[in-house]
Amino acid sequence: MSITIHEQRLLELLGSELTERPLSAQCIEDHFRAMTPEDWNGMMAVAEANRVFPLLLDALQRNRDIPVPMPVGRFLQQFAMQNSMAYYQKIFLLSSLMELLRGENITAFLLKGAGLNILYPHEESRSFGDIDLYIPDPSDYQKIQAIFESRGYEKEAEDMTDYHDSYRYVQDGAACIVELHYRLTTSWQNGDFDARLEKIYDTAMQTLPSRTIQVMEMEFRVLPVTMEALYLLMHMFQHFMNKGFGLRLLADWTVFWQKRGEEVDCAQFRAWVRQLGLDAFLDAVDSVCLHELGMELPKFGWLRGKEDRATAQELLQDVFSGGEFGHMDESRIVVTSRRSGVKAYLMELHRQTQKRYPRASKNKLLLPVLWVCAAVIFQYNNLFRRKISLRRVLTTSNLRNRLAKKLHIFDES
Repeated sequence: MSITIHEQRLLELLGSELTERPLSAQCIEDHFRAMTPEDWNGMMAVAEANRVFPLLLDALQRNRDIPVPMPVGRFLQQFAMQNSMAYYQKIFLLSSLMELLRGENITAFLLKGAGLNILYPHEESRSFGDIDLYIPDPSDYQKIQAIFESRGYEKEAEDMTDYHDSYRYVQDGAACIVELHYRLTTSWQNGDFDARLEKIYDTAMQTLPSRTIQVMEMEFRVLPVTMEALYLLMHMFQHFMNKGFGLRLLADWTVFWQKRGEEVDCAQFRAWVRQLGLDAFLDAVDSVCLHELGMELPKFGWLRGKEDRATAQELLQDVFSGGEFGHMDESRIVVTSRRSGVKAYLMELHRQTQKRYPRASKNKLLLPVLWVCAAVIFQYNNLFRRKISLRRVLTTSNLRNRLAKKLHIFDES
């Protein structure tokens, strides 16, 4: 199955905006002038599923020869205005939060969010929901948690992650979710992989120079640039292994290499990726960004002659079928990597049990009861909340597991 014509047209427009290169007159004539109202509706549905309406508006304004239906133009303008207001509100909240941290002498690193927005042609056009901060020092982490709780900031009760805590941060009537990260990524329950990744991150934090960025004349500490490249790849990988990721993360990857690529130590970055066994995943992501979003080849010089276009297209189909973080497909569960069969699902059940019951699962006597509880909750959610069958869940899981196998994820060397 190949991507649809609506998906292809959206990719052409987004690539034009991300690379700041207008489409050719011939492309506009051949692909956009004859678009019907149904074609526009189809493309808008794809854009909505991937939360890229503001980027689409920017792309259409960059290519003004494209005849845009008036209802489409009006809707996109209204949506972009609301998105801009939300962005500047989050910048206000981020500024007040960082001022609080500085006042308490707490070192925090801004992850993603506004640090990526400033790489876009129009920074307010990238949507983001949460504020993510990495606080590497355990004592600092405990300190900011105590401050948040003393001020009544609510902790998210249903947060099952094992690498951050989420709080509802409120300031002067404005509010958003703040994710405080004590680790940069989840545990994969794969001891060798986890150990290698932790070693890479620890070494990078200790040896690479720190840096700051400016957002609206405010200064924020961020990860070293080569480490940030790995973090962004791991962020994509983490979402792929969960329910999937949408076009927005591919857009982030494209603009990062457009604007920061010359600063990255590519040899070091590639060595890290090789240590983690994620070469095929990286090549597939790069291939999509090169051929579908117009990323310039020199930034990805290591790809020449090595890319697997067919697997890259399967990854792109996975992106489109799931939408933003897989929310378009309720039958998606986590990928069990290269494993398949009953054993793989039992291993994943154990992993989810550990995430749902982090303390109780350490007691081996309780594990059988906790496994049953986790399985019952999973099936209840499928039937009554997602309204999907277990058969459909397993079918989708098998398809995504096969893609993971093609990407050689967690292959044993």
